[in-house]
Amino acid sequence: MKECGNYLWLKIAYIICMTLAFMDKTQFFPWYMKYAMMVAVIGLGFLMLLYTGNFRHVAYLFEAVFVLNLAYIAMIIFSVLLWIREFQTMTFISRGCSTILYLMLGVGCVISSVYMFREKAVEYTFIAMVLGNTVILFQAAVNQGIGTIFQDLSVFIRSGFVETPPFIRALEIHDLTFGITFYCLYYLICIRKHKRNVIYFGIAFFFTILGVKRIALAAVGVILVIYGLMKLLSDNSAFRIAKIIWIPAVLICYFYVYSVHGTLLDRVVEYFNIDMMGRQELYDYFRSYYQFSPTYVGKGIGYITRTIEQLTEASVGIFGEHYFGSMHNDILLYYIELGFIGFFCWIWYHFRTRILWIWKSGGKEAGLIMLYAAVYLFITYTTDNTSVYSFVQITSILLPLAEAVNYRDKLEGGEMLEH
Repeated sequence: MKECGNYLWLKIAYIICMTLAFMDKTQFFPWYMKYAMMVAVIGLGFLMLLYTGNFRHVAYLFEAVFVLNLAYIAMIIFSVLLWIREFQTMTFISRGCSTILYLMLGVGCVISSVYMFREKAVEYTFIAMVLGNTVILFQAAVNQGIGTIFQDLSVFIRSGFVETPPFIRALEIHDLTFGITFYCLYYLICIRKHKRNVIYFGIAFFFTILGVKRIALAAVGVILVIYGLMKLLSDNSAFRIAKIIWIPAVLICYFYVYSVHGTLLDRVVEYFNIDMMGRQELYDYFRSYYQFSPTYVGKGIGYITRTIEQLTEASVGIFGEHYFGSMHNDILLYYIELGFIGFFCWIWYHFRTRILWIWKSGGKEAGLIMLYAAVYLFITYTTDNTSVYSFVQITSILLPLAEAVNYRDKLEGGEMLEH
């Protein structure tokens, strides 16, 4: 049986495609480049399936397609019902549909890469991510001037990574940085598996620090605590924790929405003198758009982003003074768009459905990585739009899925594994 991983040209083609995708924030390519490259990777996987006739893991990966797209399918169905009820305009409908389509493309890209390269997809994707980030780094160096690089880096480091001079701001590649920070966590946890993981961790850490995403670093800190606790537990105890972790996740998320909708967050921000960078005014503006109540049914996917676009175009109030682009708070965004019950289902899916599915089908390690991914994503959701960032979403499902396929490979090979 022919293995896709044996073809050097295929590895090179994949790395080139993903590098071009990760370079989408450069001045060289249009905004849709990353999506075009995802389609190219999906096409490569399909062609190799036909060429090699290798159907190993195909049934499992088709199951993964369904599970990993389940929330997106549910969001569209739910939103269609709301759009019909509200007689929504095509501008809002197209925004919601395109958002889901781009996210589903990311899932297809991951499925294709894992089919072609299995566990090696993790390494090849990381190499492409580093290459893309390096190009952006050189572009920033050229644009800002070589002479200012070390000066800006010195200011950045001496300020405790707080002050962000021009060169550092040019490296704030939100999507790519969030993805590479999760890689940094992954290689730290798996540092003993292979010698090169030490090198990969160092590279990922370098780009993580340059990317200046403090909320991502905070998420890594929380996950390392969870990782340490999980190491102390037996396999059965860890699985029991995984089965009920959705409960604190739901409670925390609802409390967070309650604090934003009420005045609790305002008081906390004022007491600690936190710079919300305009987010507080944004939350205040949308307070009248929703209610914190079980009867609140939501607005439909894509509603908030499209509304902000319209308000910005019309320069209404704070939207004429500051460019927001989106909500910068995906937990609040999904509550407004999905409603009280839909919000619960969204959290349940991430902290119950996906984790238990991959734990049972792909082993403990895959389940734990998926759990860490859920925690990482939801912490970043409190201050950013990471739910629609393609690269961090790709990373969050690639790492556990590749681990799951590796586990199944070993089982088929007759190796005894812990479960």
